[in-house]
Amino acid sequence: PMKVGGIVGGAALFGAGLALLGYCPGTAVAAVGEGRRDALAGVVGMLLGAGAFVVLYPKLEPALGAGGDFGKVTLPGITATPDWAWVTSLASGAVAAAGTVELLGRVR
Repeated sequence: PMKVGGIVGGAALFGAGLALLGYCPGTAVAAVGEGRRDALAGVVGMLLGAGAFVVLYPKLEPALGAGGDFGKVTLPGITATPDWAWVTSLASGAVAAAGTVELLGRVR
């Protein structure tokens, strides 16, 4: 469900972690496999943060629902367009972005 407090708070923590660590969660785990110590600190932090969330959830629950609960929200539902239109548009955008990055890499 779209609970504004949980989405905004989670996004802020996730973004701060990305900015401080320099890895997303998946690449941090892969970097630990390569032996990178900075990534190990980040993965340990993620695990400790997840554990703290589980322990503190009963106290955090009211804040997570702050701002309202809008239930299940989807882009097709908001825009009254078919699912396939969003899937096609987003996939086309991803292919175009990848092609642009490839092209810019060759120009360099």
